[in-house]
Amino acid sequence: MASLSQRRSQIFRGTRIALGDNFRTDMHISDMEVAITRRGGQVTREVDKDTTILITSDKDYMRKSNNVKAALVKGGKAVPIVEWQWLMDCIDRNHKRPVKLYRLEQNKKQRKEDEEEAQAEAAIYAEKMEREGLFINWELNDIYTDATGFKFKVRLTRPRAENGEMDEDERSLVAAASGRTDDRPRDNEHEIMTLYLAESKEKNPTLYTFAFEYQKRKGGKKYKNRPTFAGGVFADEFARFKDFFERKCGISWDERLARVGVMRHLNFFEYDPPANSGVPLGLIEGDDNIPEAYKEAVMAQREAAEAQAIQNEIAELFGE
Repeated sequence: MASLSQRRSQIFRGTRIALGDNFRTDMHISDMEVAITRRGGQVTREVDKDTTILITSDKDYMRKSNNVKAALVKGGKAVPIVEWQWLMDCIDRNHKRPVKLYRLEQNKKQRKEDEEEAQAEAAIYAEKMEREGLFINWELNDIYTDATGFKFKVRLTRPRAENGEMDEDERSLVAAASGRTDDRPRDNEHEIMTLYLAESKEKNPTLYTFAFEYQKRKGGKKYKNRPTFAGGVFADEFARFKDFFERKCGISWDERLARVGVMRHLNFFEYDPPANSGVPLGLIEGDDNIPEAYKEAVMAQREAAEAQAIQNEIAELFGE
């Protein structure tokens, strides 16, 4: 008689899973096939009459690949189309997860609703700021620079959903016309979110302000937002900055280097750290959040910042 763990591990029994392509994950198709069959499921690379679920990428869904078309022809409900994270979560939790939270058609609808809501809200703020001058007045403020020399003007990007509407032939034509040899999105194929933390030039008292800009594409209209009417103390405005970063990127501010390139939900924006090793990377809490590739630079910048802080304290103490 099979043990309880053996019975529970057959979470895909009675499930025939079609695997699409273009997954943004380090897990290869062959690994997925093994993981599914070991748990009692069947695997196919094409949607057929016995397929019960299709796992594919947002990219494939947007361009309506043959598998996606076949699944939709069967009615959509009969063959749910989900992102690869459904499989990962099923395996991690040893339980077949409900598909409704992972359906790509739902993700597309939600993303469009979120974008429309964000644009409507941003438009209201933009009008108010033009009327009352509520964004950041750069004649009275500077971009805040921390002790390492890192400037708090942070650019986040996210591939625009409509990019996926091009099929492979169209992508090839675009690549040939532009001389590009890859299909990575250009700047105008990204949504851009720019985060600011400003510091007042007036030092009695020094006030800080968090604000952000959103662009649907490079060169497009900028939607500006400043959550608070007036500036505040550093702790409050920096907390707003970090909270906004985490909501938009799905990781904490201190994880920005440790989680570079880690697959997250497609609705999240991505932060790309400076490529030049000599550029300040900013202070980071927790040595576990400093990957080996950045450790030497971050630690050197941290030590320099601490040394400067000590010098400042001495100068203030002795009135130098």
